[in-house]
Amino acid sequence: MVEIKSRVKTAGFGVENTVHADGPCNGSIKSKKAEMAVRLNLTLRGETARILIELKANGIVRSYADCVNQSIRLFYEKVTKEELQSARAKVLRNSFGDDGS
Repeated sequence: MVEIKSRVKTAGFGVENTVHADGPCNGSIKSKKAEMAVRLNLTLRGETARILIELKANGIVRSYADCVNQSIRLFYEKVTKEELQSARAKVLRNSFGDDGS
């Protein structure tokens, strides 16, 4: 397997794009899978650190990286749900002739 990596640094954040290719790379890649990766160098303090340590100690998360992944997914789901509810409310206001003012 051939692995091709490229890094882009934007506003202090490094974003890594990795492409995996099966078989020998002789100028053409037959199958590829693009994967986005973001590397975080993070220090948590205070209440957030205490919560993370407690979650790991109780076995709710396997690692700190696992907790960050789960947190981002949960946050994304919450934001998406709120955006959907807002869009539905806007459609309902418009369907009843209320312009929102």
